[in-house]
Formats: sequence, structure tokens, C-alpha cells
Amino acid sequence: MWLRRRSPIFNALSLTAASALFLVTGLIGYTLSRHDRFVAGTPWSTSVIWTQVVVGAALLAPAAWFWRRGLRDLRTPRR
Repeated sequence: MWLRRRSPIFNALSLTAASALFLVTGLIGYTLSRHDRFVAGTPWSTSVIWTQVVVGAALLAPAAWFWRRGLRDLRTPRR
């Protein structure tokens, strides 16, 4: 089975990976913004980066929708 670029499973995997990236880096205080890293002189923050946590949490809803749709498509028989 080939994974097409615009398939629901591909989208679910991409959104889940992006969500995990934003959630984990935000919770451990690692800044993803190049500008903020340059200004601060370090990529590490002294606290949780809530904007990254919010973005990661917001990506969970569409990821869950694509997982439901993709898994449903896998269960339907093909002709």
C-alpha cells in the first residue's frame, strides 16, 4: 500500500508530528522561533512557552479528525 500525499492518513501523521513538536518543545522551554533565539542568545527559555503549547494543542483536533477519517477509509473494502 502506497501512502499518497493527500490521503487522510498522511495528513493525520503530519499533523500529529507537528502537534508533538510544538507541545514538547513548548513544555520544555525550547524556542522554535529563529528571531527569538537570536535576540535571547539561546534557544532555551526559563519557562514554558505557552504560544507553542497552544499551537500544538490546536493541531490535535484536525489530527484526530484525519485519523478517524483515514482509519475509516482503511476499513472500507476496495473494489
